Amino acid sequence: MRGILESAGRGMRAALANPVLLLAPLAVALFTLLSFALPLLALFAFAYESLPPLSEATPQSVLLALLDPLEKAIRAPAVLLITLVALTILITLLFAAAGFARAGLFGVLIRADAQAPSGASRSAFRVPSSLRVFLAAGGRYGWRFFWILNLNALAVCVLLLPLLLGAVALLAGFANGHIVPGLLLLVLGLPIALAGGIAIRLVQLAVERETLARNLTVREGVTRGLRRLRETLVGSLCLFLLYMAAAMVVGGLFSAPRMLLLLAYHGSGWSLGAGAVLTVLQALAVGALDLVSTASFVSLWAEEP
Repeated sequence: MRGILESAGRGMRAALANPVLLLAPLAVALFTLLSFALPLLALFAFAYESLPPLSEATPQSVLLALLDPLEKAIRAPAVLLITLVALTILITLLFAAAGFARAGLFGVLIRADAQAPSGASRSAFRVPSSLRVFLAAGGRYGWRFFWILNLNALAVCVLLLPLLLGAVALLAGFANGHIVPGLLLLVLGLPIALAGGIAIRLVQLAVERETLARNLTVREGVTRGLRRLRETLVGSLCLFLLYMAAAMVVGGLFSAPRMLLLLAYHGSGWSLGAGAVLTVLQALAVGALDLVSTASFVSLWAEEP
């Protein structure tokens, strides 16, 4: 295992040498966001007529309005079946596209790290015909990464279940005056979600790298990725915390001026437009940081010559 700072430096040089790869984490983030947002948007669209006016909205009334189309769908099984099939196809396509982009990203990063000796300059990390390498890796390993992303999404859903139950219990508690159970679930669920989120992210990165670097099946990649993570646990955690701190700094640099604009100009059109620009810039910065982070872990887990 390489050192943490050496891996971070190599990751930075690999990302800078292949800037076209920035499109991959942005695309994956967009596909992931759409896969969660579209079902929610569909639910709000079906519940639009039942939603109360904004001035009269309460947590209880909004929850009841969102449950209304679900009750109607249960009474009309054909509509429910068509909706579920359409959402399943859409989310499958989004995950397949994300798997292709993710596999292409790892294909280029692993090639870049393998060809650059220790202490090499940025130019040594530049992959010739990087787009061709990206497309080839995506085509060969895209479906394996598709299943890795599905396993990852399943783990995230299980992890967020206590928070979801806590939120529902809290909303119900506002109506009957018993908010303690909901608050308790949220308080207990937050640290579990944080620790579990770190573990899921590290396992995903390790499995992805081992699957592509060694041409393994998904099951073999999970086994080998977990073994590699156990062997480098301290270094992996330290590198992850380093990038978590960097992400918090990046978030603060964009969130603070956005909040000040909204407060200073009272949500005017100008401030909302400037806030949207800052949000786009923040997404680009976070995408770049995610790319550098992924490249750093690829370097950290590489087999030393």
